[in-house]
Amino acid sequence: MRKLLATWLAGAALVVASSLGAASSANAGVVTFGEITQFGCDFNTSPSYGGMVFASTWSKCGYAAADSADFPTPIHSSVLGVGYSDLTLTTNDASAFSLNSVDLAFGPFGHMGLLDDTTLVTGFLEGGGSVSRTLHIGFGFQRYSFGADWANLSSVVFGQLPSTEYIGFDNIAYNGGIPPALDAGVPEPATWGLMIIGFMGVGAMLRSTRRKAALA
Repeated sequence: MRKLLATWLAGAALVVASSLGAASSANAGVVTFGEITQFGCDFNTSPSYGGMVFASTWSKCGYAAADSADFPTPIHSSVLGVGYSDLTLTTNDASAFSLNSVDLAFGPFGHMGLLDDTTLVTGFLEGGGSVSRTLHIGFGFQRYSFGADWANLSSVVFGQLPSTEYIGFDNIAYNGGIPPALDAGVPEPATWGLMIIGFMGVGAMLRSTRRKAALA
């Protein structure tokens, strides 16, 4: 029994490791701002995170989860707050890219009693022309997905909110990247599935062993 259980656990560990490895490679095109480990603002340069450059004429403030007091709702991972200007995204090597999704919320500071506000997002195409979309920003991060027409982009510009409030950015997925769950504290569905299968397998083995012992 012990040998069988050890063999099963080793196999389960291999499956989990393979799944995590696949997820890691699939997330190569996601900006999670994981490099931000403490609060800090950048006013004059264009910082780079996760393979993308973030340019604006005003403040870009990085927040770690432990430094979230300025946000209207708690944050569970590192995020970027941008205010009082447009924000332009490009890739580090200025290559064309596709925008898949981005998590947005009201950023740090006041919010003037608003329930929501809007930002105009414009994608500039590599060969000329553009696509655009208006997004409603509210309290707490929401995921906004972009269609197939948001491909072959040279840059994407997130417009300033009319109220001049800050926008919080997280989990920017591009070039087919797969973003993590909105709440970093909740396991991914695939992880839950593996855990449930594992518990069911162990339970079935224990029942089989007890049945054999009773018959003996």
